[in-house]
Amino acid sequence: MDGYDRWLGPAHPSTLAALNNLALLRQRDGDAEGALALLRRSLAGQRAGLGARHPDTLTTLGNVGLALYKLVRRRCRTTG
Repeated sequence: MDGYDRWLGPAHPSTLAALNNLALLRQRDGDAEGALALLRRSLAGQRAGLGARHPDTLTTLGNVGLALYKLVRRRCRTTG
């Protein structure tokens, strides 16, 4: 991610898409909290740069919802 931030900037759509992709990999590997942090960062940048109704923003919003669902489901299994 440092390369994207350095060459394109942290708010560039490609940087934000890479954050989203990295988040999905972290989620797949079981790091739900790390994935959620990256998704939220990506979502904030996309809302600011692309707008709330842009398809990429909406895709990331859906990914945030899925990450939250998986995180809550995992916590429910471990506590109850």
